[in-house]
Amino acid sequence: MLLHQHQRPRQVTIVEGQPQEYIAATFDDVELANELVDETFGRSLAELPPQTQSFLEQLDMMVTAGAEPRHIERQDYRFGRRQILDATSLSMTVMRKHLQRLIEYEYVIVHQGRNGELFSYELYYNGEARKRSRFMMGLIDVERLRKEAEQA
Repeated sequence: MLLHQHQRPRQVTIVEGQPQEYIAATFDDVELANELVDETFGRSLAELPPQTQSFLEQLDMMVTAGAEPRHIERQDYRFGRRQILDATSLSMTVMRKHLQRLIEYEYVIVHQGRNGELFSYELYYNGEARKRSRFMMGLIDVERLRKEAEQA
């Protein structure tokens, strides 16, 4: 990270037979970068109407409940409208309105079905609002990186 470029030792690696200097970022550097991005470019759930925020929280709980017993990552869990209706007890009309809003704001990603299959959805939102009021979705999870490094 450029913020600490003068505090970090320079390292050298060979790329296509040529030495290349680089500065290795630490986990703390990545964490600080995430905080800066959140505050600078982040969004807030306040951009959504309260009913859509509540719907997003219900989807978040549904995805967690569906992914954990299958031992898959949240981003690999796909769901359909029927599952949403069962989890939220909303009418089809109300569910469509909230789902469309979340798709427009890119909290939910649509995966088109092939050969007549139904659409499936992926929840891109990962509960970031529980940690910070402003957030940028899709940033690397530093705690997860630290755990993976410890296990390696």
